[in-house]
Amino acid sequence: MDASRYTNPDDAFVELLAKNQVRLRSYIATLVRDSGAADDLLQEASMALWKNRKAYDSNRDFFRWACGMALIEVLRFRRKAATDKLLFDEALLNTLAADYIKHVEDWDRREIALSGCLQKLSAKDRWLLDARYRSDVTTAQIAQQLGKPLSTIYSSLSRIRETLFRCVQSAIAQESHPSI
Repeated sequence: MDASRYTNPDDAFVELLAKNQVRLRSYIATLVRDSGAADDLLQEASMALWKNRKAYDSNRDFFRWACGMALIEVLRFRRKAATDKLLFDEALLNTLAADYIKHVEDWDRREIALSGCLQKLSAKDRWLLDARYRSDVTTAQIAQQLGKPLSTIYSSLSRIRETLFRCVQSAIAQESHPSI
């Protein structure tokens, strides 16, 4: 992020925090498995992040730093709720937290690859995906609208999904091993 475009250095921090809110809530929710507690902990973590904003090194990955702060809030929450029956011990919680951060990077790479792969599809295939997955139209309604058998639409969707899967796998492999 180019912090030089801001007159107030806190503006860059606020933008980073806002940009990562959904991912940070998802991270917290995987650790506490209670939606209400996750919302409360997101607020606590956001306050902690704001209070410690001067300690943030803009050369570091903001999301990783924010997850570290959120983990501290989750651990505090768990200590307060120590009288409740807990499903995970602290060691497992730390393992899950680290694993989540590792996998979120993989998800981001896959999302970028998928976006590129969608652009490679024909306009007809993109239309079919949009009709099926971005609208409230059922597969049967699409078949009726196109005047084709339902089995043909299912086959087409299956082929498109397989094509996207192979394309994403290939893009990730090429990113990991550029010489391939």
